[in-house]
Amino acid sequence: MPAGFQKNTVIEGLHNPTQVEFAPDGRVFVAEQRGTVKVFDGLNDNAPKIAIDLREQVHSYHDRGLLGLALDPNFPDDPYVYVLYTRNAPLGEEPPKWTKPADWDPELDDCPNPPGGTQDGCVVSGRLARIELTASGVAKTGPGGAPEEHVLVDDWCQQFDTHSIGDLAFDAKGRLYASGGDGANYNYADYGQAGVNGPFNPCGAPPTPYGVAPNAKHGEGGALRSQDLLTRGDPTGLDGTIIRVNRRTGKAVAANPLASDPDENAARIIAFGLRNPFRFTIRPGTNEVWIGDVGQTDWEEINFVPGGSKQPANFGWPCYEGFGKQAMWAFLGNDMCDSLYAGHHPVRAPHVAFSHYRGINAADDCRATGTSAVSGVAFAPKTKKWPKAYRGALFFADYSRRCIGYMPAKKNGRPDADRVIAFDTAPGFPVDLEFGPDGALYYVDILAGAVRRIARGKGGGPVAKVSVSPRRWGELPLTLTLDASKSFDPKGADLQYWWELDGDGDFNDYPTGDKKKITHTFTEPGPIEVGVAIFEKNTWKDAQATVTIYPGNTPPEPVIEEVRGEVPWTAGAELEALGSAADAEDGPLAQAALEWEVKIQHCPSRACHEHPLSTWRGAQMSFIAPDHEWPSHVEVRLRATDSQGLSRTETLELHPRSVRLALRSNPNKLKLSAGGKIKRTPFNVRVIKGGGAVVAAPKSQRKGGRVWRFRRWKGAKGRVLNLAATQNRVLRAVYKRKPKKSSR
Repeated sequence: MPAGFQKNTVIEGLHNPTQVEFAPDGRVFVAEQRGTVKVFDGLNDNAPKIAIDLREQVHSYHDRGLLGLALDPNFPDDPYVYVLYTRNAPLGEEPPKWTKPADWDPELDDCPNPPGGTQDGCVVSGRLARIELTASGVAKTGPGGAPEEHVLVDDWCQQFDTHSIGDLAFDAKGRLYASGGDGANYNYADYGQAGVNGPFNPCGAPPTPYGVAPNAKHGEGGALRSQDLLTRGDPTGLDGTIIRVNRRTGKAVAANPLASDPDENAARIIAFGLRNPFRFTIRPGTNEVWIGDVGQTDWEEINFVPGGSKQPANFGWPCYEGFGKQAMWAFLGNDMCDSLYAGHHPVRAPHVAFSHYRGINAADDCRATGTSAVSGVAFAPKTKKWPKAYRGALFFADYSRRCIGYMPAKKNGRPDADRVIAFDTAPGFPVDLEFGPDGALYYVDILAGAVRRIARGKGGGPVAKVSVSPRRWGELPLTLTLDASKSFDPKGADLQYWWELDGDGDFNDYPTGDKKKITHTFTEPGPIEVGVAIFEKNTWKDAQATVTIYPGNTPPEPVIEEVRGEVPWTAGAELEALGSAADAEDGPLAQAALEWEVKIQHCPSRACHEHPLSTWRGAQMSFIAPDHEWPSHVEVRLRATDSQGLSRTETLELHPRSVRLALRSNPNKLKLSAGGKIKRTPFNVRVIKGGGAVVAAPKSQRKGGRVWRFRRWKGAKGRVLNLAATQNRVLRAVYKRKPKKSSR
């Protein structure tokens, strides 16, 4: 980070946190992907409570879950919390649709095979709801104990496991905005053709009905649901849109471009043609909506919707990506995309677009990983708590590149697209950015289970942190170093440190208060909760931090004993793993002490990013091998926990089989599309065996000053091929040169 800034962890121990919100009364609300909202009395609260529990309603699977959270503008006088989540049921059905096996971890949901989450998709929907909190700060519940939801919007038909719902925000007038992704396949150009294990076209996108697969030319399903507002002969869906609604009713507000439209969803939409608007924000003092739209193979976008627009803004997905035509879709000859390419409907260009394969510009110090995902956007306050260069800047996070950058504000207040600068090049895995009431930048690290704070200058009370080295366990007598040097006071006040070492809850076990780092020998067995209390010397404001240590104990030894099934694996195959664990103090551990976690590691370069796949409890687990972008592999983790709560994890990598698609053409050096890329022949692409691939040849193209028209694929029918990647194949497209016009 730039000199003078400090980063600290203020909340940790969370379960896949997705968003943080600060209440005017000092409380902090954190959404977790599984469907819970935790509330902390403040940043030093080590005992949060679950304010809202929606786990029965939420589909927490891969990139789905409880992803959007907002507090009422009049909170806490109006004690309402707004949630946006993936609902575990298709539209018109009751959750949970995709139920868990008996030994499945209750924190994550299932997608059985068939249909298979990455094969044909598990169809779900999205929900925007308002929940009232009681005087004790927890949700009002109904007769069955579930939180009482005032449903504002039920929509967002989603087939595949990512590009789900997104973010929530309020503008200065108290109007509520919400975003949702396209819910389509991320490996290929999805126009609704997936569904062999059924059904095809599960969202019923025209022109074919539910259960009937469309073709590439006429299809309006899959990613094309993001353009549904342009096809007015059927009810409008909300995939790939930003909506603006009344926070009490969920109806369109009068200022919306199509507010008087009889189609309720059309009236709600202010922007569409988006792939995955996972995070967005409102520029302070305006009605401008600034959107981070996660791209596919090549480009990330930051878009904005001007205030007072007369028509909903169309950002062109899937036909456009970045500043040009989307590589895969440009070759399909789809009617919808061809209509956009012909200029029949206006398409708004991004404010800034950057490639996955190189830095944004010369000032960009973030790693180029071959993939990218804009995962947070927020405007810096115009206060002296930030140096002048940052005031009003748009900060943005990138989950895959593990970076936080910013665009300084121009004189007109809008971000300067020509000055994109890296700010924090090692934030972990950020999925939300928020500027807190103290003016500091806070972000949520989903994989670390933490909320972190970046700031300089004054403001706020002390925050306590403690760590233990060399480890938290060992044989008696056990000598440990306890370190509170990462504790801090935002005002820079002098601190005193008082230590708790015997587990009685009193911080009085070290004779002086000026040691931020101490060494102590423990002679009695644990577990023992130890820690530090820090005080500002002048005001005596205090904060505490504790950690559990295990004198006289050692962690268990988990062993992944066997993996059954096809290894290396193919997409759709069922794999089974068996494991056990022994502990020096407890002996062999029971099945209840064993927890499994399966992750997809996507590694387009030396850097990988992960997606959760499944979790189980017990000595045995199974999962369906995923279809994912190449190169990817599966990581299996077995964690064992002993009777005192001490744990250890063993990790095993399982790599897939792949097939090679060799793209050739007659004549040579023509452009073809495969694996999400457009290249000149000859070229090869690899895909995971058993997965799907779309290969396309354009209707015509120029080479050598002449026009060449597509005739056929050798050994295959059609111009767009939906392939099951079962074996290596050579695919040759045959073109015929268009005759020159006669000069007569």
